[in-house]
Amino acid sequence: MRRNYISPEFVKSKIYGSYSSLEESNFYGSKMLEIEDSIDISNQNIIYYQNFNNEQIDVNVETSQSSVIYSSFDDKKANHTLTIDESQKDSQLKTNTRWFLDIDLKTILTDFIFANIKRARTFQGLTNNMVTSRDVNVFAKNYITKNVLDRYELTSIDLFVSYVDIKNGTTLQYDNTFDHKVGTESNRLVRFETNTFYDYSKTRIIFNQEQTSQDWAFKYYFNLNFTKI
Repeated sequence: MRRNYISPEFVKSKIYGSYSSLEESNFYGSKMLEIEDSIDISNQNIIYYQNFNNEQIDVNVETSQSSVIYSSFDDKKANHTLTIDESQKDSQLKTNTRWFLDIDLKTILTDFIFANIKRARTFQGLTNNMVTSRDVNVFAKNYITKNVLDRYELTSIDLFVSYVDIKNGTTLQYDNTFDHKVGTESNRLVRFETNTFYDYSKTRIIFNQEQTSQDWAFKYYFNLNFTKI
């Protein structure tokens, strides 16, 4: 056979399908992660196992190592802020203080889904060399961001408030505490306003203290409820 000495314009090489975390749909359909119809993030601990490289290869080996525990309480605590509305009048500040509770919905929902994916071992067998980030955990969170988050919407928030008498000197004025123990029906707060971003990435809860802040601080907690679109 004669050589034509024409170099090829393209080089074909095999790559892992996991190099892209975005699921592309086509006429014949595509694979997609099965997700729950609703997600309620209250006060769960989710336990899963992985090796020292964040991979899930052999469940028998990995369960002999230390477990990873995801705490929805810790996650919500780290991804919200409670601040005083600086625009309110001084008279209201000293009595029925108005508060802003800002919640990072995207981070909390991503972390919660990620923990469940790890518990279910959804990406069992996926190794770091099979993803461009060289970290299967980074790949999994990118997968959630690109394929799962926009399939959920925030449907409701449960807000709980329990007042603490500050006259005994153990609690300071405006010194409010995030505490899952107050998340009971008797402490449910009904009168509040929510302003949520159009993409459900963040929300702000606006509420007034129902007991005068001159005498009372409070403990508070919230649950997040999402529904599949």
